[in-house]
Amino acid sequence: MPLYDFKCESCEKSTTWFGSYSKRPNEIDCSACDGSAKYKISISDYQANDSCAIAEKKSIQINQENWSGVAWHEFICEQCGHDDLNPIDFKAGEDLSPRECSECDGVMRVKLSANIDRFSEKFPYFDRGLGCWLKSKSHRREICRQRGLVAIDGDADFEKQASKQAAIDDKNEKAWKNLEDKYENAPAFRNYREARDKGIIAT
Repeated sequence: MPLYDFKCESCEKSTTWFGSYSKRPNEIDCSACDGSAKYKISISDYQANDSCAIAEKKSIQINQENWSGVAWHEFICEQCGHDDLNPIDFKAGEDLSPRECSECDGVMRVKLSANIDRFSEKFPYFDRGLGCWLKSKSHRREICRQRGLVAIDGDADFEKQASKQAAIDDKNEKAWKNLEDKYENAPAFRNYREARDKGIIAT
């Protein structure tokens, strides 16, 4: 079964909860105070500390130090559809606020695009599953190969996967309860119970 992190709103301490996906609560009691800890989505230590993620952090720091502050953004007029490519100097205090169209009296707004969907095949993008930036298809294949993973094309059916995992969790839970019952009641475990009651076996 997986581990889930919950963060307390009062003391901000994180508490780990162990259980199946289907039974995971949205809120639990904080282990450090009387507050409530809410479920938080977090990147695993493996993803956050692997070589790819560490290299990416260093790359981002270097890029921020060397970045001129200027980025090009496309603006489109809401009225006439005219589009224009403008340099925005963020270090000089410029932003992506709406501006007047040079062709009419309309308002031009920035055209936003997010390259976070691997299936769009737009690179680079940040892969939330791998926990790092990917530069190309070959880069993605190489990262998967290093980690012993196989990339899945197409949309993932999370509900189906969750249901499948819930069935596995239920099966494991029943098996555990059955084993506990044997420990307590089965004749074959009588010697175990006697040793446990005498303190010979720690439980």
